[in-house]
Amino acid sequence: MSSMDMLWSGRSILRSDAQDIKAEIGGEVRVSGMPLDILLPFERGDVADLVRRGDDLIIVLKDGRQTTINDFYLFNSELVLAFEGEQTVAPGSSAPYVLGAGGLALAALGVAAGNASDDEPEDARVVIYEKRIGGDGVVNASERSSGLTVTGETNPGATVEVELGGVRRLANVDQNGNWSAEFRSNEVPSGDQRMQVKAFALTKDNKEAQAVGEFEIDTLVSVLDTDQNIGGADGIINKSEAAEGVRLTGNVEPGSEVVIAISGQNINATVDNSGNWWVEIPESAIPMVNDGVVEVRVTGTDSSGNHRSVVEAITVDLVSPPVPDIKTVLRTDERSLEGVQLRDDLSDVSVDYISLVEDAEFVGVDYDTIPLPNSAGVILAFDAPVPDGSHLVVTASDAAGNRSGTYVVLSGPEIDQASTTVASNIGECEINVIDLEFMEDATLTLTEAQIVAITGEENTVKVLGNSDDSVRITGATRTGSVTEDGTGYSAYELGQATILIEDEITSVSTV
Repeated sequence: MSSMDMLWSGRSILRSDAQDIKAEIGGEVRVSGMPLDILLPFERGDVADLVRRGDDLIIVLKDGRQTTINDFYLFNSELVLAFEGEQTVAPGSSAPYVLGAGGLALAALGVAAGNASDDEPEDARVVIYEKRIGGDGVVNASERSSGLTVTGETNPGATVEVELGGVRRLANVDQNGNWSAEFRSNEVPSGDQRMQVKAFALTKDNKEAQAVGEFEIDTLVSVLDTDQNIGGADGIINKSEAAEGVRLTGNVEPGSEVVIAISGQNINATVDNSGNWWVEIPESAIPMVNDGVVEVRVTGTDSSGNHRSVVEAITVDLVSPPVPDIKTVLRTDERSLEGVQLRDDLSDVSVDYISLVEDAEFVGVDYDTIPLPNSAGVILAFDAPVPDGSHLVVTASDAAGNRSGTYVVLSGPEIDQASTTVASNIGECEINVIDLEFMEDATLTLTEAQIVAITGEENTVKVLGNSDDSVRITGATRTGSVTEDGTGYSAYELGQATILIEDEITSVSTV
């Protein structure tokens, strides 16, 4: 009996539960969607040779044309190859000859029809299923840790030895010639390299055959790092930087994915074809820490499924310093401003002044600090008098660059106390408090635009004053009452702005 007769014995019967796909002469069929009936556009007698190329089956016709069945040897007991003229359904007849990796064992050497007989000894052969190593021809770290199985086929009754990295194993061979060899994890190389595996077969007739296969070892993410400028020049993320979003960048093995983990949140980074990655960490993911360290874990996963992580410790300070609490404004006999007294001795304080005259400049003030006894605070004595009618801005800063400011509204010869407002051109100062306590019978008018311009990211300001003061916030809506540090406030919303007005101020107009 010829090898072709053994392969194609019986009549091919198409299965009602299988997917049908038509092959073309000179074309390729990609095996998928099991079970599968492949309809061949030629008769059984047209076939001259069967050739194995890797896991693909090449059917060579007598006229030299070919049809390729891709990945044929990766499937068993799922395929039917039906010749033209034999593509019929015959209910009740015997099952068709199902062709898979085992079914084509006799054609692995591409023996043509009629070239072999039952009385001739079979040539030795051995095949390595290299694409099945690691499942896809690539062994990652997880697969390596479980040990490695190498499989293939040989002549029934043959013995097979398999060599990997200098280690030889005697394979287990079943009655059909399918073999497998196991290698322990510590016998499988690591890193990123291409490996050879060899198989040596010895048949019952003492004939020898040898095969060499190749597969990839990829057990690590070869590159993963972060740029070292997190937190800017001072290495500290402050409130304003967090509000803008913190950008992290770095490099990873091309083709990898990168995920950033911070405060229980996972954020996917963008990775380009060269392995450059970047991500914007939103303010919501950054914890409210006062000069503390936050751990950021960067994890890269390469195309083989390997993982690698690096941990960066970033310093975060999102807590502003205490707002300067003005106790007294000091004036000269000519009513020029010569200093202020603070209730607390703050470490880093700046003083600026501005008048409400059009195009007025925002001017910094030099001063000397005079500590007061009995923890009564400090006096900031100005080096030069500040003109009467100016408003003062007193700002406290910390090492991270967070700021808290008090805008002191003051009377003067050019100021209409019944129509008081605030200047918006105060540079980068952030105002938390507008203080009317040093101006009698003041009526302060505020707009949403003014509040947004002078406050920080929260767009919130407190207004302090006395019972003789008034506040006009047209269009605002009262939202309730709050208490902070023992002081009560009425809360108002004005577009994107929030105004907290001290309860001492009872006259508030929203119309």
